[in-house]
Order: sequence, then C-alpha cells, then structure tokens
Amino acid sequence: MSRRDDVYDWLDTRFDLDAAESFLGKAFPAEDSFLLGEVALFCFGLLVASGTFLGFFYEPSTTAVQYQGSVMKYQGEEMPASFVSVLQITYDVPFGMLIRRMHHWAAHLFVASIGLHMLRIFFTGAYRNPREPNWLIGTALAGLSMGAAYTGYALPFDEFASTAIGIGYNVTLSIPLMGEWLASVAFGGSFPSSSTIPRLFFFHVFVLPALIAVLIGAHMAILIRQKHTEAPPRGPRRGTRDGRRRRR
Repeated sequence: MSRRDDVYDWLDTRFDLDAAESFLGKAFPAEDSFLLGEVALFCFGLLVASGTFLGFFYEPSTTAVQYQGSVMKYQGEEMPASFVSVLQITYDVPFGMLIRRMHHWAAHLFVASIGLHMLRIFFTGAYRNPREPNWLIGTALAGLSMGAAYTGYALPFDEFASTAIGIGYNVTLSIPLMGEWLASVAFGGSFPSSSTIPRLFFFHVFVLPALIAVLIGAHMAILIRQKHTEAPPRGPRRGTRDGRRRRR
C-alpha cells in the first residue's frame, strides 16, 4: 500500500470520504448551457476576493480632499475622498488597476450569466413543479445581483455615479406609500447627503453579498437534492417506426 493510500485511509476513517464521493459524484448534463450557473458561481467568488482587496484602499466618504497622485489631470484639485481613493487604487496601488478591472468585468459577467441561466430555465420549462422554490430563489438572486451592481457603480462618486445615484434616489422616492422610507434607508436621507456613499458602501460590501451567499447556498442545496434537469433524449417521432413514417 502506497503512502497516498495510507493518507486516504486515515482521512476516510475520520471523515467518511467514500460517502462524500458518492454524494458529490453525480453526472453533469452534457449541454454547455448548464455551465452558466457555474460561471455565475465562480464570478461571485472572484467578486468577493477582488472586492476584499479593493476594500482595503477604498474610502467611503464624500468629503472634499486635495488630490496628490499620479494623474496630472487632477493634480491639486479638490474632489470627493471616494473618487480620490479610486484613482489611487487604479494608478498608485500595485496591481490595483488589474484587480479593479477583474472586479468590474466579473460583475458584468455575473449579472449576464444569471440572466442567461434564467432564460435557459424558462424556455426549457425547468422552473415547473417540483422546482418552483429554486426558480424563486434564482429570481431573488437576479434582483440582488443587480442591486449589488448598482451600489458598486455608485461608489466611485464621479459624475456618472453621481447621476446614477440621483436617478436611483428619485425612482425610489416615487414608489407609492413606502418610497420616502425606502429612500431614507437606502440613501441616508435627502440626496445629496454625506451619508449616501457610506450607506451604499455598507449595502454593497456587507448586506447584499451576505444575502447572495445565503441564497446561493440554498440554491445549491436544493440542486443537489433534486439533481439537474435535462431534456429527454430524442427518439423516433410519434407515429413512426425507427424514425420513418408509417405507411398506411
């Protein structure tokens, strides 16, 4: 018996690896479209990892500070601290631009893969009984992913982000009955407000990722329990024999 077998036996007696192998070792559908869910899962992991790196250098504040960095265009100008920190991440932090681009495109791919994944499920009818709960969880994940994308887009607080925040605030405010309360919770009061960026940062970094992680866990648990759906194999058409029409 090799050293590798000894190690496996030692782990198997303690963690029952054979049972885990039979539990996780399931057939995966052959269609490439089934990979869309996995693409979304891997993008979420990349977003968490790259976002953690960016969080060490980002400053969620709209306080005006004087820029002293590598970009000559903004040298000496007073700008929001959040935008200054984004410039520093991009041009002064080692690998900052690479990590920020990875975070940016992973966010786009995350939302796109979820959307395409839901389209596949809808047009193949995989949302029907008994898989309605996972369809509802997926719908909630799509909404949360768009919320995370919006709050992340707002964090640099440049001209584009400021415009997007203003539009979002007015849309939220226009919601009947609960609009004013929701705008106060999401944006920290009337816009523009000094608490808007810290509030959106809190949602983007803590609340939304935590909710997404919980729903992904529930989604995966149901998927493991119910298994993947797959289109039935194509056989002879009804009223035919060996693929040829019956002759009367």
